[in-house]
Amino acid sequence: MEKKKIETKLSLIQDIDSQLLPDSIYNNIKMGNPLASKLDVILAAEKAMVLDFAWEFPNGLDTFVDDECYPLSADQKQRINLARIFLKMYEIRHLSLIFRVLMYFNDLSARSRKG
Repeated sequence: MEKKKIETKLSLIQDIDSQLLPDSIYNNIKMGNPLASKLDVILAAEKAMVLDFAWEFPNGLDTFVDDECYPLSADQKQRINLARIFLKMYEIRHLSLIFRVLMYFNDLSARSRKG
């Protein structure tokens, strides 16, 4: 994603609470979709440009962030929130696809009953 697009998205989510849990960057992103796979979390982090700064920390995405040991800037917190949003949007798209597949099979079943 282009940097300008990310900056635009960041400006749109300024009102979102950027408070993070005292936990790892990874777990803070995963809050967007607790059922997400590790790959999904990493892809969301990449899309939100979290990886640009996360790898600077000793444990990357697994770094425990807090205001004492590893404080994050407001921009970094917003990027983590953006990754949460991307993860949530992925979950919604995935559920939408599952719903469409179920509707398809329900339609096939109804047609077969009609003969």
